[in-house]
Amino acid sequence: MKESETIGVHQFTILVIIFGIGTSILIAPAALAAVAKQDAWISSIIGILAGFLPVIVYVTLSKKYPNRTIIEINELVFGKWLGKTVSVLYLSYFFVLSVLLLGDVGYFLTTEVMPETPIVFIMGCLMIVIILATRKGLVVIARGAEVFFPWIVLLLVMVIIMLLPEIEIRKIEPVLENGLIPSLEGSYPFMSLQEYIVLMMIYPFVKVSKKKAPAFFVGTLLAGIVLIIIILVCILVLGASLTESSMYPTFTLAKKISIGNFLERLEVIVGGLWFVTITFKLIITFFAVTVGTSQLLQFNSYTFLTIPIGMLITAMVQPTCTNIVYVMNFIQKVWPAYSLTFMVVLPLLTWLLSLIRKRKSTAIQVQ
Repeated sequence: MKESETIGVHQFTILVIIFGIGTSILIAPAALAAVAKQDAWISSIIGILAGFLPVIVYVTLSKKYPNRTIIEINELVFGKWLGKTVSVLYLSYFFVLSVLLLGDVGYFLTTEVMPETPIVFIMGCLMIVIILATRKGLVVIARGAEVFFPWIVLLLVMVIIMLLPEIEIRKIEPVLENGLIPSLEGSYPFMSLQEYIVLMMIYPFVKVSKKKAPAFFVGTLLAGIVLIIIILVCILVLGASLTESSMYPTFTLAKKISIGNFLERLEVIVGGLWFVTITFKLIITFFAVTVGTSQLLQFNSYTFLTIPIGMLITAMVQPTCTNIVYVMNFIQKVWPAYSLTFMVVLPLLTWLLSLIRKRKSTAIQVQ
């Protein structure tokens, strides 16, 4: 890697935070409330704590194979052909995630903001931005995240402060009414929305530093705290029933803001906030697809892949995500098992196999 192609630890932390917030800020509250009801905030805490375990595996793998993406690590651990097969599975996961993210944006805008605008036009315009950003490289993406991050923080703080008068503590009572089991069940879909395995495609491009690994954990923690606060506020303001029944609870939450009958209808703030975070999450995921494909096929550059892959992702949204109800049902019932396979099972298997390989090589050297 060239020095000019690497990003700083601070920039990586920002990318982790934005990636972690991503889709979850708008979708997670409903998914958790559907299972854990008023204890959805407890589910989010459990999910965040459990989410640190796969991150530990990612960091450990990266230390064993420095400057290697998950695609390159697969070939080193599993061997050439089996490694390529595993890599194809990872790339399919990144591709499906890209399709879902693009579909989320399209369906949200056509449902809540611009119902008369064709969804294909919205997705096409966004994909052009995604392709241009990806072709500029990771350094430009990271700098763009630095520019938007202060605004994300400011808007979040503004929304939460303006919602304080609407909070009713009684709406989270009784706490743990049905025991801890529903909260544990709710943490399962929540954890699957934190697809940090995608960041294993950019982690090797972070400058070597003692703070590199802690940056991953700090970013994960801060993103988790933001989501916990958002979910808690949703329950405290809307209540468990309305949070569960709303398609986009956080967007509905912003409609409750009313200060002096003057400052009202500020849901555009939440919509804009979510749009920025999910756009960056989509850029990172799309970057993972294109770079991973070029590494798998051993191309010298990934930029020429951006247009055909971008067109394919855009074309796949409507055939696979037929409508918003289908998408939400898929996220709640199918996505957790599918996503956690790539977030937890495969990385853990890769780590265990790398340990076995190391012990065998050590035994051979001793003999």
